[in-house]
Amino acid sequence: MKIPIRFVSLILVYTISIISVFAYNLKQITGKEKLSSSYVISLSQDNKSVMWIGTNNGLNTYDGTDIIPYIPTYEAGIISGNVIGKIVHTEDNICWIQTYHGLNKFNTNSNKLEIFPQFNKNYFIVKDHSNNFFTINENNCINFYHKQSNTFKKIIIPNLQFSEILNFSIDSEVQLLVFVNLFHLLL
Repeated sequence: MKIPIRFVSLILVYTISIISVFAYNLKQITGKEKLSSSYVISLSQDNKSVMWIGTNNGLNTYDGTDIIPYIPTYEAGIISGNVIGKIVHTEDNICWIQTYHGLNKFNTNSNKLEIFPQFNKNYFIVKDHSNNFFTINENNCINFYHKQSNTFKKIIIPNLQFSEILNFSIDSEVQLLVFVNLFHLLL
């Protein structure tokens, strides 16, 4: 069977146009632009298209032109640690910042920082499509952030072993997916 050249050309043009739709604008950020460290651990983009860059020496923002290290004022509070493990943005301009020494809730409108020290050392954070925020930091439960009371509520999950968790996420059908290490079961 011979494929017409016109058909192949049409497919090629269509493919190239699709690829160009998903093109990215990449820029190398140099040391002279004052990133707090060249060792980047986490990246996130907020609803204003500002990039939040977590490094092993603090938090930075990048608006496409300037890099601004987050230097908190005494009134705003100080991030619970320098090593920024993960950054998650939720609605109402809230930026959740994971460090080894606590979970930080930063309101980008008011520049106020609140620390939840019960989430320290290793833990996992994720949000769903409705901007509900969840953490896992201990056995047998997932923590859900209750906005009205500004506290975390526990959802009991029997037999959930924190030491076996590799990661967790939320799918498009709003199901929590917990990925665990099953290697020990194979032994």
